[in-house]
Amino acid sequence: MDPLLDELAAELRDVSPRTARIPMRSTVVDGSLDGTELDASYWTRNLRGRVRFLEATVDVAQEAETTFVEISPHPLLVHAVRDTLEDARLPGHATGSLLRGEPERETLLNALGTVYGTGADIDWSRLYGSGRCVPLPAYPWQRESHWLEDLGALPEFHDFPLDPGSPFLMNTPAGAPLVVHGPVFTEVARLAAARTAGADELCLTDVEIKDALTVPPGETPLLRVGITRGTTDRSREFEVAHRPGGSGPWRSLCCGTVTLVTGDRPTAGEPVERTMSRCTEHLDAETFHHRFVRTEECFRVVEEVWLGQGEVIARLRRPPRLPAHPDHPVHPVLLAAAAQPALALLPDASYVAEGAGRVTVTGPQTDVMWSRCRLGDAAAPDRLHLDVTLLDAAGGVVLEATGLRMSRRPDAADEEDRMDKTVRADRGADRGQEPAPAARRATQPGIELTGDLRLTDPASGLLVELHGSLRVSRDSAGPEAAAHTAPAVGEPVRSHPASAPEPPPATTAPDEVPPGQAASPESARGARSTAGAQPAAAPRERPIAEQVSEHVAAVLRMPVDRLDVNRPLDRLGMDSLMAAELRKRLEKNLGVRMAPNKLVRGTATADLVRECEAHTTA
Repeated sequence: MDPLLDELAAELRDVSPRTARIPMRSTVVDGSLDGTELDASYWTRNLRGRVRFLEATVDVAQEAETTFVEISPHPLLVHAVRDTLEDARLPGHATGSLLRGEPERETLLNALGTVYGTGADIDWSRLYGSGRCVPLPAYPWQRESHWLEDLGALPEFHDFPLDPGSPFLMNTPAGAPLVVHGPVFTEVARLAAARTAGADELCLTDVEIKDALTVPPGETPLLRVGITRGTTDRSREFEVAHRPGGSGPWRSLCCGTVTLVTGDRPTAGEPVERTMSRCTEHLDAETFHHRFVRTEECFRVVEEVWLGQGEVIARLRRPPRLPAHPDHPVHPVLLAAAAQPALALLPDASYVAEGAGRVTVTGPQTDVMWSRCRLGDAAAPDRLHLDVTLLDAAGGVVLEATGLRMSRRPDAADEEDRMDKTVRADRGADRGQEPAPAARRATQPGIELTGDLRLTDPASGLLVELHGSLRVSRDSAGPEAAAHTAPAVGEPVRSHPASAPEPPPATTAPDEVPPGQAASPESARGARSTAGAQPAAAPRERPIAEQVSEHVAAVLRMPVDRLDVNRPLDRLGMDSLMAAELRKRLEKNLGVRMAPNKLVRGTATADLVRECEAHTTA
């Protein structure tokens, strides 16, 4: 362009600009111009200088919402203006004036209509001249009716935002992830139906729980309950739904039928004392929550638990800081706690609720209540039926849930298989290969004593104390092998005279006695004197029983002295993930590889000790 500058300046030397009537924003210089600056030098700079199109467009759009009209034979800059406004996040519009090859008047009128559609003021008198406005004739309605005849068929919706003030969240610590499931769904459905019917005497039947709702910290989910007409005048259908992210389609979480009931409240059945007479295993609150709940709670409601064969009963106490709620005859925190004792009846933690046959909440709550949970006949190997009854202090029913359907998660078996493969892969990476499985020794016949034992010989004054498990058996491999098959699990055997205030530093217990024979005072005294006469022996490896007990206690997060070595691991709270951790510990420290299901189904710590001994001595 440089060769053209002098010629262009010479041709435009006689141009005499004047003041413009319309404000002008130049793309050659910054700021606005009044028109007098448009001389020959301005146009030479326009040809050779930088075009300030971006700055000019943004400055005009920042002053007010603007409609840009490109005056040209064909639009070239309309898209550039629109892109500039979008990038700068500024309001505005852009359109052309003429189109190449199109009728000019028609194109201009279309462009004028586009400008009018953006909300700009148009001086129509410049187009049509003077005149007056007249009303247009009304549209002739065809009078076709589209009204809904039956208004009762329309669904009635009730919204329940789960914000920090919701009674459904009072037991969830601040900042903790929220999991909303069965008890919350059934209670919001009952409350929505009560508002629709104007009555509280309701029962929920054929409840289907489709999915749980997991909410990250900081979010406030909304549960919407839709109530529609049922098959009878006294019944309604309900559906609990949630909209992920607050937009998009609603996702159904729970559905069923709610019916208006009349008559007396459900009877309690047998007294609490009779149920407790069958449930002989007692757990305090700390032990129960550690073994079975293991989740953070603001209120600990379950106070004591008595466990029996296929049933459990627990005493619940309303925390003083948990006030009554006018919309709930039983507070949602207490409703959720009523089902907690049932966790002790489940084989493992992989079972989830998928529905209920009937749920009735009558209330009112009391400060002390009793939860009774019973297992029904199993519908299938991986399905359980459960009944839950919540009683007030006088034994009256305040909640009754029958036919609760529990099913094992479909991925539970795959999870165990994945854990097994993970352990084998980790072990192979550590050792470079997978060792051949060790041969297992058959359990020898004999006698096994468990618990706290105290054996006294009056003739010799010898006292033997044992806490844990002692096994006495015959073994064809001789006394040394018999000692390996009879581990004492728990605290070591202590032998000392009954009259002595402190036990002597004896380290050897009396020889094992075959079944049917008694130890003589002479042999007991001989064993004690021999122990005292022997020189100090070299330190021995820690007993297998002690090592296994420590690993089990560490995985269960409990002190080793509180570990019941004869109680099945699943009854102590061992789930599939904890079993995987224990398998890794036993394999890494003892070289013993266990099957995944052996650690969660009926196996006790004493059984693990015997199997580990059999592997290490094979």
